Amino acid sequence: MKIAFLGDSITKAELGVSYISEIQKRFKTYQLDNYGKNGDTVISLFKRIKKMKELKEYDKIVLFIGINDVYGKMSFWYKLHKVLKRQKRAKNGDVFILAYRSLLDYLGSLDVDIIIVPPLLIGENVDNVWNQEVTNLETRIELLVKQYPALVYLDVHNKIHDYLHHKEVSDYIPKEILQVKKDFDTLKSTSSVDAVSKERGLHLTLDGVHLNSAGAHEVAKEIIKELEKE
Repeated sequence: MKIAFLGDSITKAELGVSYISEIQKRFKTYQLDNYGKNGDTVISLFKRIKKMKELKEYDKIVLFIGINDVYGKMSFWYKLHKVLKRQKRAKNGDVFILAYRSLLDYLGSLDVDIIIVPPLLIGENVDNVWNQEVTNLETRIELLVKQYPALVYLDVHNKIHDYLHHKEVSDYIPKEILQVKKDFDTLKSTSSVDAVSKERGLHLTLDGVHLNSAGAHEVAKEIIKELEKE
């Protein structure tokens, strides 16, 4: 089985803990290829994968994208970073869904099984203003995917929110791009990620976005359940 994983820094996992590594532990003989790219938005990922002729050679593709379309507008510096990296974000929900539809149409043309993972969190306070926006996009993605009967939608977003619902949560959010860079430069092991996550009072993430080992396990668990149906 050959599986391609398309996404952003959560998939790339140069910061945080890799959910793909968790999946590989369960399926040791599978070829799992990581095509995550730090900072990718729905639009920039779509542009990137149109050049990837190798995608049609896979048995399955896991698509996990969308958080940077919200995360990328949290401050002037994040917005500037998106411009400099040429990772255009959707200016509103309607543009986001149009871009996501184009992405699904293209992937659907490859004759490969597609598994969809929606965007999850910006901060572990699921009621904050950023998560309200993420939840609205997740709801619209789910409705969109229902128009594509061949696609598989994993309700990871709501499972993650349910996991956090009755816990005491931190309001930590990575508002400063320099703090994210510091984490990227210094946190190179699962144990260091988990230690800093604990210091910040977080349960599933290092910084409200990138996964710690518990978050990676929760995401991997839902994907593994789907793969075990084979």
